[in-house]
Amino acid sequence: MLLVSWLIGAGIWFWLVKRYDRFEPEPLRCLLAVGLGGGLASGLLASMGNSVAAAALGIEGGVGAVVQGSAPAAALPWLALFVGFNEEVLKAAAAVLLTRRLGDLDEPIDAPLYAMMTALGFAVIENLDYASTFGHAVLLPRYLLATSVHVALAVIWGTAWARGHFLEPRKPLWRVMGPAVTVAAVLHGLWDYALFAQFGPGIVLAVISLVGIVAWGHSAKKAIAMETPFLSPGTCPRCNAAGDPGARFCRACGGRMPSLYFVRCTACTTNVPRSARFCPQCGNATSIAARGTPAAERSGQGQG
Repeated sequence: MLLVSWLIGAGIWFWLVKRYDRFEPEPLRCLLAVGLGGGLASGLLASMGNSVAAAALGIEGGVGAVVQGSAPAAALPWLALFVGFNEEVLKAAAAVLLTRRLGDLDEPIDAPLYAMMTALGFAVIENLDYASTFGHAVLLPRYLLATSVHVALAVIWGTAWARGHFLEPRKPLWRVMGPAVTVAAVLHGLWDYALFAQFGPGIVLAVISLVGIVAWGHSAKKAIAMETPFLSPGTCPRCNAAGDPGARFCRACGGRMPSLYFVRCTACTTNVPRSARFCPQCGNATSIAARGTPAAERSGQGQG
């Protein structure tokens, strides 16, 4: 019963994450390799680090004592903050390193996709550990809440990862991802502290905040999934209607054509990565002239 419930929860979450990968789906073996490998590696290291931190703070019994409410209250905020940074940094590092070996970032959605898969692998393994200790009844709340936290926070640094890889490839990736990982770690720590302290209003506020983060993450993933080089120039990623390669809006559905990660080569109309100096299709450098357009459009849109 425990394994069946665990596998069903993992399968549902896998489908929820993978459905954002629409235009050039990543191979299943790559997603599973990065997700399970990254989740297992980061999970084992995080567990050891959390245990060491708990012992250093004088918490006998480790994180298990915190869950059972027997840890000293003064140590809880420090442990929660450490756990947040420890787990988010390790998940981000595992996702990036394993994707370089096993995955393929060929469109912007791939970065948050592999980030979420790593976080999901981490959460699924953690859920099994909790269920084997406290019983299968904890699986439902953990899949609804704890797994949501891990996956939603991964979107924060996964989106920064996409920006670093596609928009700022000449800048060290850690400098682009660092602020996002820090934000995710602090939010993770606040969530853990609300649970560690078992403070009712704090837990309610944490759940409300989680709903907001999940809603933002869904919107961010939908937006970044529209950015792909695997559609013909001028094709709308929302309705697949063909249109003018230079159009700012789809003539069929009226949606704005995405232009944050890719620009149109003015010579051959190929979708060119914004960071590229030359068009990889025709070698023309005139596509650089189109780079300022999206920023200007967003500025004008914000003023209207």
